[in-house]
Formats: sequence, C-alpha cells, structure tokens
Amino acid sequence: MKVCTICGDTKNERDYYYRDKKSKKLHSQCKSCYTVKRREIWRAHYHKYGSKYRERAVERNRKIKSNLRGQMLKFLADKSCIECGISDSRVLEFDHINPKAKSFSITRAINDTRKWENILLEINKCQILCANCHKIRTAEQQGWYKNI
Repeated sequence: MKVCTICGDTKNERDYYYRDKKSKKLHSQCKSCYTVKRREIWRAHYHKYGSKYRERAVERNRKIKSNLRGQMLKFLADKSCIECGISDSRVLEFDHINPKAKSFSITRAINDTRKWENILLEINKCQILCANCHKIRTAEQQGWYKNI
C-alpha cells in the first residue's frame, strides 16, 4: 500500500505507474492523479509552443513540396504526350493505364508530401498525356458522350 502525494489516498501498488520498471520504483502519484498532472503539463506546453510547432511543420512541408515539384519537373523535362507529341511540361499529365490499379493521384501525392520513391512506383502505372488528350481519353473510357 502506498499514499498518493496529490490526493492523499492510500492505494494498492498496482494503482501507480512505474518510474523505473527494472528497479520497481513507483511514481509518488497514483495513476489517475499522474494522468491529470501530465495532461495539465502537456496543455500548458502546447499552449506555449504549439504555434511554433505548426509554423515549423508548415515550413517543412513547403520545402518538401517544392523539392517534389522540382523532381517532377526534372522527370517530365524529356517526356512528351504519347498521343500528340507535345513536350511542354506545364500541360503534361499522368493517365493511369488501368484505373483500377490506381493507388493515388500523382498531384495529390505531392500535396500530401509522399516519398518520391512511392510517387515513382505510381508513375510506373501511368502513361504521359497532355491535358487535352487526357481529357479526351478519360471521356472515351467513361462514355461521357454516348447519350448525346
């Protein structure tokens, strides 16, 4: 039996977290008091530093996205549309050869800051088309104009 230093209740040792499991040392606060205390400490810390964490995360993601966009432009630099042959990387898009095998959108992957290796695996499931040819092919695949 042990007395909690916060609530003053006498409780079983199983109602205390281990401070050091090897030497079987227990915290001086019971589990419920310890949890409340840690939550208060965390909230105070997050209130004080949360905006800095968010700013760092936004900046880190901005750098990752910029790097991924650069890698994408390098990848598309020597590519051209397989239908019409246009090679302007500003209009080139990825068309999944088998739409059922599509795991994710390439553009979405860049915005989600996925790893370049994973993006390349998805690119291998695609063919490169310009925006116009891509729209036409998608319309034909999905039968958009059958009823007109």
